[in-house]
Amino acid sequence: MQTNNNNTSLSCLLQSTCILPWTVQSEIIYIICNYRKNQDCKEIRPKDVYHVAGVSRQWRHATKVSLTLNWRINISRQFLHEYRQHYEHPFSLLSSLNHNIEINFGIGSIKDNLEYARINLDWFNNTIINKISNLKIIYTNDMALKWIELIKGCRLPSIDEGGEGGVPSLKTLSIQQYDGTNSLFIFNHLQELDINFRGNSTTKICNILNSCHNLKSLTMGLYVSPKIDTNQVVSSIPRTLTRLSWSGISELEEYTKHAKPLPFHFLPTTIRQLLIWDINQTCTQEYYDFVTTNSVHTVAQCDQSTQECINFLSSSSSPVKHLYLKASGHSCYNTPVSILEKAIVPPSIQVLELQFTYIEQKNGLNTLESIFKYSGPLPNLHTLIFESREMKLPEHLATFIRSSQSLRMIDFGQSFFGTPYHDNFELFLNAMAQGNRIEKVYIRYSPSLKNTIDRAKQHLQTIKNNPLVLIIDTFYLLIINTNNNRMADLSSYNIVENIKNEEIKQKGSSTNKITCRI
Repeated sequence: MQTNNNNTSLSCLLQSTCILPWTVQSEIIYIICNYRKNQDCKEIRPKDVYHVAGVSRQWRHATKVSLTLNWRINISRQFLHEYRQHYEHPFSLLSSLNHNIEINFGIGSIKDNLEYARINLDWFNNTIINKISNLKIIYTNDMALKWIELIKGCRLPSIDEGGEGGVPSLKTLSIQQYDGTNSLFIFNHLQELDINFRGNSTTKICNILNSCHNLKSLTMGLYVSPKIDTNQVVSSIPRTLTRLSWSGISELEEYTKHAKPLPFHFLPTTIRQLLIWDINQTCTQEYYDFVTTNSVHTVAQCDQSTQECINFLSSSSSPVKHLYLKASGHSCYNTPVSILEKAIVPPSIQVLELQFTYIEQKNGLNTLESIFKYSGPLPNLHTLIFESREMKLPEHLATFIRSSQSLRMIDFGQSFFGTPYHDNFELFLNAMAQGNRIEKVYIRYSPSLKNTIDRAKQHLQTIKNNPLVLIIDTFYLLIINTNNNRMADLSSYNIVENIKNEEIKQKGSSTNKITCRI
């Protein structure tokens, strides 16, 4: 709460609406303060705690989340002594056993924090290091390395006494341009690692990978060049891995000079999610063999550049259930294969994520036609996610939404329904209202969101026995089909029919609202 006036108005509001004991109200308010501050919000508005004793779903959700919330500390923006005051507050829930901490080392760090941690080393070790679950290091500059050395110093006594090495609570690490070979201890207990190996030698890369004893998920950027022994790197990937996301070099001309097929036969056979963001590597027989032999169910594909690639993806024997398809309409090959009137996705696919950000309108529509008109009924597809520029919704996609016996959720990325294509938005609303299984659709925030909402409100009045409900939230419009989603509790959501038009613009641009997803 920022001002005395705000405190006064909030106090008067609570006195006029309270039916719970003040101590209970105080704890609920503190939970919400905890929740909002963790979202980098500094102000609690009176309307955020209005009807505090109503025990709506939104309050129950916020309370539940606060009990297990990972507290985010941005060392470059937040003071440790403020966190300590909050942590030691009598109403704080941060001391619960389920509480973990996320630390973010930004481009810079507040020097006072480092000094405070050194002076209060026991507190820093017991309260921060022993509960840190997520660490993000944007740049391994001098300040970040000083923090890592401080963490290492906290852990040395337990190691010297025969205790467990590393940081057992640290499960997730995101780090860019790492060059701290003396701090390999931070990798020992990781389950998830996101790292850019740019500038590292083969030896350094392998040392890091060999220090990951329990890794389940690895996202890495690795520039293929004669300086890197790819066989050795791939052989060093932990055998415990189940998910690998690998992005290679982006400069095509430089890449083709040194391009070699990845040694897929050296990868752990435990991998079930394999996201290779490199068209040169996903159009090889070695790749097809690995996916098929090991029943990999999640893959990424950047365009379809060969007939072999199309045959692999659309095969009835394909094990792929979740496909990330990044389509540009371009190819690294001189004679790209046409996808017109061809099946291009696995027939048993369950989740399809389409990224059409840089595709031309014609190529995008051709891709959608190949998927929803020529790839069969797709009887298991239940989730469809679009990340796209403004695009005309084709008739065959509307037909698929209307007739599918499996499709339950669609997520349209920013600006999919742009102003030039509002007529297709009405076509989509009709298809959703008539859909056999569709339960909900998200339309992400864009500058034209208010126009989209106004158009939807008008059109829904023309639908007989309209089952659709519009819900406005911070960054998206949520449409629920109540015929297929009868168990949805809508009591604490902002239904558009109950919101004045002048409020929609405010809510669409606000970043200070507690959000819930059904």
